[in-house]
Amino acid sequence: MEKKSFKFYFLSGGLFIAALAQATISGSLPLWLSHLNLVLVALVIILIIFGFKAAAWASLMLGLVLDYFSFRWFGAHTFSLFLTVAAADFV
Repeated sequence: MEKKSFKFYFLSGGLFIAALAQATISGSLPLWLSHLNLVLVALVIILIIFGFKAAAWASLMLGLVLDYFSFRWFGAHTFSLFLTVAAADFV
């Protein structure tokens, strides 16, 4: 049980840092680097390593964090990240 809780806390902390960096730092980076979506990169890596179930939960967590920090409709990031993970798993 310890291994699962460590994996959960490690992923949660890393994903929160990726979402926070995406929301705050990415706009001040140089042009070619500011278009890199750290959250999508993190989700694809989680999908490859841990599978669809972990990536779906991660997209839910990251989407809610990004929705909290953005000025768009609440749920827009969550919906788009979940659809992206589902499409990437299908491919």
